[in-house]
Order: sequence, then structure tokens, then C-alpha cells
Amino acid sequence: MWTNKLVLGLLALALLAPTVHAQTESLYVDSSSSSLTIISETNCHGAPDGAEANVSGNLANGQSWTFDFDSTAYTGLPIPVAEIYITHRQSGYIDDSLVLEYFDGTSYIAFESFANVPTVLTTVGPFSADSITSTSQLNGFQVRMRGVTKVGGGAPNSITYFVDAVELRLTYNQAPVVSDIPDQTIAEGATFTTINLDNYVSDPNNTDAEMSWTYSGNTELTVTIDASRIAT
Repeated sequence: MWTNKLVLGLLALALLAPTVHAQTESLYVDSSSSSLTIISETNCHGAPDGAEANVSGNLANGQSWTFDFDSTAYTGLPIPVAEIYITHRQSGYIDDSLVLEYFDGTSYIAFESFANVPTVLTTVGPFSADSITSTSQLNGFQVRMRGVTKVGGGAPNSITYFVDAVELRLTYNQAPVVSDIPDQTIAEGATFTTINLDNYVSDPNNTDAEMSWTYSGNTELTVTIDASRIAT
């Protein structure tokens, strides 16, 4: 009698979780504050919808607008990729020294400065927030637009800045779970029962067809895994 080492672990069928088709989740602003007066503040909450909040005045003279996120909305797992998108425009005098920063739980990190904020509503990004590597850093996560200095002509430091939405896009891939494949014992010369590998794996981010399988250790067996993930 031979024992089927294909399923005992000597062959060690190993699941390789693909990196494509990862789960993406977006967090949006749920409140904001500024050293200037914010007009229609709730318009910058949530996903882009064409409604804008704005601040007007000496934004470029050391003023700022800070956007806060509700981290309790995040339902994913540890974060391999965090990216920022902002839907915004400006009118009035163009300023060359507006800086975008994010708060990673410890300090503000500059990730973009604008030579010219667009004058029509535009979504820009992705901007990497690579200091965000854990869910705990989402507590108190902020994006801040900070004025540095006015370098153009016209009214000193004067700009009207409009924001429709600020998005923190989180991409993650949960490890698949592989359950035990039952042992098989057959007489010498007989044929093992085929194994449908789909029955022994679950993954919240990928379908069965997106899984890749490999095997090793088959010193006494010939193994084949077909396109339908049937092992023989």
C-alpha cells in the first residue's frame, strides 16, 4: 500500500497569493479646519461630487487648511500601499508656494508643492503616503494645505482655494487560508482521486481563478495541476 504524499505535506502544495486584484478602500475627509474662514465646509467631505468648500485670503502668508479623516471607516487589514488624491482648484492670484503635507501620527510630511494650482476642478495624485504602514497610524490622519509665500504680483498673498474632496486610498491583500487536504491511501498501481484545489482555499481579495498553485517534494509521484486547479 502506498500513502499519497501529495496531500500529506511531503509534496507541500503551497498557495501563492497573487499581488494583482488587491482590495482597495478609500477614506475621505469628515471634518476640516483652517486659520482662515471656510465657506461651505461640508462640501469637502466625502467622495468627489462637484460641490466645493473654499477659503479666501492670505493663504500663502503662512496660513493652512487641515483635512481630518475618520479612520473608524477603515475595514481592511495591514496597509501595504497608502496614496493621497485631492480634487481642487484655485482662483485669484496664482501662488507658487502652496505645500501639501500629511500627518503620519508623529509629524507632518510634505508630499507635494504646487507651482500652479489648476484653475478648473481637477483631481491630482496619486501621492505616496509611504510612512503609513499600520492601521494605528490612521488614528488622527490628516492632510494639510499650507501656504508658504506669495511670489506673484497683485494683492499680497491673496488666493481663493477650492477643495471638493481629499481621498486616502488604501490597498491591501489579505493572505489566503488553506485548509488540510485529506490523505489518500491506494494499492500499488492504482490511481489517486483527483483533488479540486478550489475546495481547500479561501481568499477575500481574489477569486479561485486568480490563485496560483505550486508543489514540491514529489520524489515518488508525478503531479499535474491543470488550468482548472485540479491536481492529479
